[in-house]
Amino acid sequence: MLPVAYRFSGRHCPLRNPSREATDNTLPGIIGLKVLHKTFGEGTVTQIGKTTTKVAFAEREVEFLFPQAFEKHLTCADKESAAEIAKYLRRTEKRPSKQSQKKPPLPSRKKNNSRNNVAFKLNYCNGGKTYKRFGFDGVCSEAVIRYNIEKEHRVWCSNERCDCRRFYDGKISYKNLLKSYPCQESIALRDWRTYAGADANGDPRKICGAVVNKLGIFTTVPPNEKERFIFGAFMIRTIIEGDDNNGGAVHGNRDYCLELTPKEARKVRFWDYYKNPEKPENRQWRSGLVRYFDDDTAVKILQAMLDAKEDKEGKHKARRLLSRYCEANNIAVEQESGKEIDL
Repeated sequence: MLPVAYRFSGRHCPLRNPSREATDNTLPGIIGLKVLHKTFGEGTVTQIGKTTTKVAFAEREVEFLFPQAFEKHLTCADKESAAEIAKYLRRTEKRPSKQSQKKPPLPSRKKNNSRNNVAFKLNYCNGGKTYKRFGFDGVCSEAVIRYNIEKEHRVWCSNERCDCRRFYDGKISYKNLLKSYPCQESIALRDWRTYAGADANGDPRKICGAVVNKLGIFTTVPPNEKERFIFGAFMIRTIIEGDDNNGGAVHGNRDYCLELTPKEARKVRFWDYYKNPEKPENRQWRSGLVRYFDDDTAVKILQAMLDAKEDKEGKHKARRLLSRYCEANNIAVEQESGKEIDL
């Protein structure tokens, strides 16, 4: 965060230490700056660090890469401040720091370990299942509904407010059930969104670690199987953190998403890539619906999904997603030899 001397409220305030501007590339007057984003609308810069900046919008606070966000995503309506930002961006391009001269422009994925990517635990749902997809686009079959309630005792499936439980209890017909989307699993691949759920007490959980343009993945365990598979991945477009009354949610970017067939997904096993922080040897999810992981793991998962895709179009989508993820997060994807992969 910039020193207090460089903050301002309103349009602009003079620097209290003008000599600072001449000796480094610090951008003055950015805290409190009003900016515009094409998706989130108007926001206010609340924090700035060495490589990131945070902006408070109407719905939530979002973290962006700095200064790249001011080149592509954020604009300033105030002409004076906009000119100052443009001047700052030109200075940083012409006079890179000694540190940036010593390192390549894109850091190695092995050094980028922020745990801002998120994995979701989804109950198995065979709604819309074909040989090309697990399901997760419609209501489960009658057999799977009974399995989720009787054997797995799924919390929402067993809840009296759930339409699947109402069908199980004979209160509505399966034909009427098919007209609804009774759970988040039934719309996961239709809408590319999912939720953090609630804890054992019924209190909603928040999405605290996810970041826009990071990776979200869908995982599940089919009936009578032990392995947890990754069957979907997407760039995070929108995050609703949640509060005491509403659970958190993540919306994926439809332009950068990838679905695996059941056959392909069985090649990408979740526990081959994710390790529990406290007990890496423990290959069980247990409580909660959300797990966070670093960029190194995200790239490995995307590369595994690319390798697993069997059709030409699928490989193209996988390669495009991997390329966009690396571009958005300043990651240089390297082979074991150290040579950069041609995406």
